[in-house]
Formats: sequence, C-alpha cells, structure tokens
Amino acid sequence: MGNNPDVVWVQLPQVPLLWAVLMYKWLKNPNAYVIADCHNCMLQTSWGKLWPKMPFGVSMINRCDLVLVHNDSMVMVAREVGVKLDLVRVLEDAPASISIYGSGTEITDVPRPWFLFPASFQRDEPIEEVLKTAALVPGASFLITGDHKASRNISKESNIPSNVKFLGYLPVATFEAYLRACDVVIGLTRFEGVQISVASEAVGIGKPMVLSGTEVLKKLFHKGAIFVNSSNPESIARGCLDALDKLKILAAESSALREERKQMWEKNQAQPIRDILDERYSTTNKDI
Repeated sequence: MGNNPDVVWVQLPQVPLLWAVLMYKWLKNPNAYVIADCHNCMLQTSWGKLWPKMPFGVSMINRCDLVLVHNDSMVMVAREVGVKLDLVRVLEDAPASISIYGSGTEITDVPRPWFLFPASFQRDEPIEEVLKTAALVPGASFLITGDHKASRNISKESNIPSNVKFLGYLPVATFEAYLRACDVVIGLTRFEGVQISVASEAVGIGKPMVLSGTEVLKKLFHKGAIFVNSSNPESIARGCLDALDKLKILAAESSALREERKQMWEKNQAQPIRDILDERYSTTNKDI
C-alpha cells in the first residue's frame, strides 16, 4: 500500500487527527476505510472536555466507516451525541498480556501488604478518598503511580499518611514489576461508563482487585474483585480489608476471568471487526 493505506485507524481524541484522516480520504484515497477508536472522553462532556461540543468534532465521526467504543454503555452515549448507531461496534480492552515472571521492584523496604493504585490524577479519580483510606488501613502500604506533584486532585492541606508512597511515572517494565509484586490492585473512578485500564492489567496477571462499584465495572469484572463506593473512604477501606481476607480466592477468580474475557473478546468483538475488514478488502480487490 505504500504511502496510501487503505485502512486508517484514528484514536480519538484529539479531534484534529480526525480532520487530517478525513482530508486524506477525501483528497488522496477515496477508498480508504476509516476507523474511529473513540475513548470515552471523546463522547462524554462529564469529563470536562470540549470534544463533544467542538465544531466539526463528533459530527465528523459519522464520516468514518466504523466507530469503536469501549463498552456497551458508551453505545447509548454515542447515540445521544449524534453518532449513527449502524457505524458503532464495541471493542473492549482485552486482558493485558503480562508475564508472571520478571525483575523485582525498585523498593524493598516498604511494609506489606501492598495495594497498588495506578493513577493518572485526572478529575474522575478519588485521590483524596484513597489517602483517607490509607489512614484507615495503617497496616498496609498504598503505592500510587503518576505525577502527584502536578495534580489538582491533592490539595495543599492534604494529609499524606506515612503508609502512602508515590512512585511517580514508571517505565512499562517497572510498572509490570509492581503489578507482579503487589497484593491487590486498586482501580477507582467517580464516573459511570469508565472501563478502567488497570483492571484489564490486573486480570491479565491474575491479581485481586478493589474496584469502583459502577455498573460497567461490575459487568466487565464480575470475578476477582471487591466493589466499593469510590466516594466513601470507609467503604474503600472495608473493601481493601475484605480483599486481603480473600486473596487466594480473588486471585483464582481473576485468573479464570482472564481466560473468559480472552475468549469473549476474540470471538464476540475482535473477530466480527476482522470480518468487516476482510469483506471490505475482498470487495476493494474485486473492484480493482
């Protein structure tokens, strides 16, 4: 195909990327098949983003040939903002492929058990509540990734418990080492409809989870997890203690869910999209 690909995937946002891809289709390769991979914030104003209201934003998605959303609840959100449903397909995150073998972590002097909370410090994450949770579970260590110094989710008045350790941004290999080493993975959001990526990573390595009790997460991760109220530190703390009491059971469930989700993702989501692309490729070749 050289410099004129017949299939173009564009991850959204950013909206200007969509403009560039559609210009390519219109001006250079009218036969190009454009797939818009829409992350939630492309469609939800609750994230505080401009994309759903941006001129030539969501309205341009209907110019694509296929629109991917990341869970069933986002199908209705897409419809509400004007995306044509006949274009929409669901492609969830597959369980991450992470080896159970590998190097150790960079820290050895932090008391166990370890709760790993991979954070991006976006506004949907209950950071203050996690800090309060740590104070309620002083016998455990809470390891938090991400750039907390640049975060607006932590006030200057925040009391950082002594059992909280901020890890900062981590290289992939180092992050995977912490996933292997931790006892429980925490994944929390304030918003419904969010498919937390760290849950897929935890399932990929068979780790127990403490997750927000949203409808989407309860449906996707119905094994291996304790569900909590993200706005309530007491609820999160109870969930953490419950997870510690059930580590072996939750780990076995998480591993079983990995295989279940792999098969479901491959058969019910990935393969139908492959079929669409195969049919498109066959039709294009016949025309040639």
